[in-house]
Parts: sequence; structure tokens; C-alpha cells
Amino acid sequence: MAEKSSFFDSVNADRVYYAADWALHLSKYFTNGIFNNGLKVVSNDNMSVSVESGDANINGYRYNNDPEKVLSVANADGVLNRIDNIVIRLDIP
Repeated sequence: MAEKSSFFDSVNADRVYYAADWALHLSKYFTNGIFNNGLKVVSNDNMSVSVESGDANINGYRYNNDPEKVLSVANADGVLNRIDNIVIRLDIP
């Protein structure tokens, strides 16, 4: 079994850390989800919704929205019902 320690200052560039290293570390301390009731989605009167400021965590990776973001909503079908969802998704290339 290999041992690994991390997040010490580099000495002559002998330590390199990647985002995945930080995410693995942070994922042990934070559950997935939204922090402090932020990122509330509010319906506007003009076929748009506002996503309020806030932070979220997904597998140790942080999402931040500041200031609020306004998203346009397309017109619905005149006959068919629909449900719209606002989703935060982790997509690592």
C-alpha cells in the first residue's frame, strides 16, 4: 500500500498538486449539495428565472454563482405538459 501526504509547500518544484487532489481531500469534509440555502431559483414574470447567489459542492469541487444569474425559459407547448429543472452538474473533461 502506497503512502501519500499532500499540501505542503513546494521545495524546488518537487511537489505538484492537481485540482483532483484538492477535490479528493475536500470531498471527505463536505457532502454534495448547496451551502447555506443559496442558489434559490425564483420565477420572474417575463419567461425567465433568477438563480440567486450561492455556493455548492459536488464531489469536492466548488460551484459559485455571484451575482445572480438570469435564465430564459422557452415557451411551453400549447397542449403538452412540461417540467423545467435547474441542475448543477459536475462535468470533468
